[in-house]
Amino acid sequence: MARAQHRFRQVRLDSTRAIHKQCRIDNKPRKTAERERRDARIIAVIKAAKGTDFSPAVKSWITARLGKQWRQVQPSDITSLVA
Repeated sequence: MARAQHRFRQVRLDSTRAIHKQCRIDNKPRKTAERERRDARIIAVIKAAKGTDFSPAVKSWITARLGKQWRQVQPSDITSLVA
């Protein structure tokens, strides 16, 4: 009895994996376009800023792009990132 239930569980898990894989394929173009829009929006915010007082979302984007912690980011890094 336990083996049959385990088999059905495996079938369900395999089907779920296939569904998730297809969702990733379907959503990829939409997510890529959204990423490009977000990059353009954040770069505009950085260019419009007067100093280094950025919102947490902008700080997160900068640190992800540079691969550094915020306390290690220099103003020259930000200008080279935006340029």
